Amino acid sequence: MAKAKNVATFQALDLKLTV
Repeated sequence: MAKAKNVATFQALDLKLTV
């Protein structure tokens, strides 16, 4: 589950960087 959370966090950061 920790891995999934890490991926979600990474995606959120990527989204912020993209926007």
